[in-house]
Amino acid sequence: MSYWKKIRILDSWGDDIGSTLTDQMMVAESHRLSGGVFNGSTPDTNFYIAEVSANGTGSVINGTLELKTSADSGSSIKAHAQSLARYTGGVMNAFRTIARFGDTGTINNTRQFGLINGNGRGVISTFTDGFFFQLNNTTFSIVSRTNNSDVLVNSGSFNGEVSTWTVDTNYHTFEIFYTNKVIDFYIDKIYIHRITQTNARICNTRHFKPFGINFNTGVGSVCSLYSDTISISQHGTPVSQAKTDFQTGITTGKLLKVGPGAIHRIIISGIVNNSNVDIYDGINTSGYKIWSSGTMSNQTIPFAVDLDGAGGTSFETGLYLVINGASCNTLTKYE
Repeated sequence: MSYWKKIRILDSWGDDIGSTLTDQMMVAESHRLSGGVFNGSTPDTNFYIAEVSANGTGSVINGTLELKTSADSGSSIKAHAQSLARYTGGVMNAFRTIARFGDTGTINNTRQFGLINGNGRGVISTFTDGFFFQLNNTTFSIVSRTNNSDVLVNSGSFNGEVSTWTVDTNYHTFEIFYTNKVIDFYIDKIYIHRITQTNARICNTRHFKPFGINFNTGVGSVCSLYSDTISISQHGTPVSQAKTDFQTGITTGKLLKVGPGAIHRIIISGIVNNSNVDIYDGINTSGYKIWSSGTMSNQTIPFAVDLDGAGGTSFETGLYLVINGASCNTLTKYE
């Protein structure tokens, strides 16, 4: 006889209070990493980036983003958040959108939304890896993409609470919860499908940006994909243990980290006249400059630059430090 029972904890609405994929109760604080709502009349280029071809359009009306193709062959509109949602081990990340299709499927048209790999700041990402929902012609699927190779699970073959989901033109809540091993897909809180990584890597990254794309594969029709919000959040404390790096003198370039992270603080001391410190998001000086001290004068008293407290200032491609002009000491705290 088993001594263990499955205990259900219910909220005031009678719904289950669940746990994350890493067995945290869902009371774990949610911390938004990327994306959000839409404002203005076009996607805000400070937060989103879009690419169009053959008369595709992206517009915002009353807080709703519409990605719309023309009837032209190859018409497309692709948009994703500027910020990369960093994944750290031991927690769960979650993609969420409130979205709807403009029709229930059209020949020579594909619409997708979910998670995309990132290629740095200010550039449209080359979509080689990700997890997403897809409506291709009239077929609704869940897709994992690894090295540009897609694995599709079509409606009718889902392994969740239901095997089939019927496309309509109403708004629904689409969610993807993911860790390194498990990727769960939900629609309106209904468990649709699970992908489990076993003996081969599924997607080459877990650092993603939320995205949507609408494109024609031939001469098609005017098709729309709508979204009121699109985001990636982390469930759990958004801070990991930081490390430090100490440099002294003139440094033509020191690569502190490859890949996404956050920089918390720089402490500068022993400043010789004309010394300058530059920090880049990248693996060399061609990256995006995060911070610069400017030309400094002689100073023996150390000073600290706090970059947003415990949360830090994020970087995506890497962290690169340069000390030029003259020597000084730097202590960099980052993760």
